[in-house]
Amino acid sequence: MASLTGNTEVRTTADVTINSDDSLNDDATLKIAMAANEVWLFEALLLYNSAAAADIKFAFTVPAGASLSWLLTFISDGTVSMALTQASGTSVDVLTDASAQAASVKAIVRNSSTAGDLQLQWAQRVSDAGDTKVLTDSYLLAAKEA
Repeated sequence: MASLTGNTEVRTTADVTINSDDSLNDDATLKIAMAANEVWLFEALLLYNSAAAADIKFAFTVPAGASLSWLLTFISDGTVSMALTQASGTSVDVLTDASAQAASVKAIVRNSSTAGDLQLQWAQRVSDAGDTKVLTDSYLLAAKEA
């Protein structure tokens, strides 16, 4: 295995709230800038709370031509679930019960010749007037392969 360098951590410092919005939105904090042809390993802890009628969905986007594989582990309606996603912008739906919850991400990105961001996106699964939040101290931790 190649050695890792360039550790980067980003963390939310306040709750972010949306409502009546089921279109994926870029998270203003949880993103990592990647140069062309870099390989990044990353993990995330996503703390969230959502109205039960709205639920929540998560996705990651990467620059054009990059490959992405990410595994989301979460509790949905009392059952531990896992979802493997290998496409930029493809969301994973997570059912919620209106209490504070957490999801874990393990992933790898192989960037192509286009620099750009590894970007978390999220939204309500179903548009609802109730609040959906990504909570303070959610984080993204990434290491660049040397």
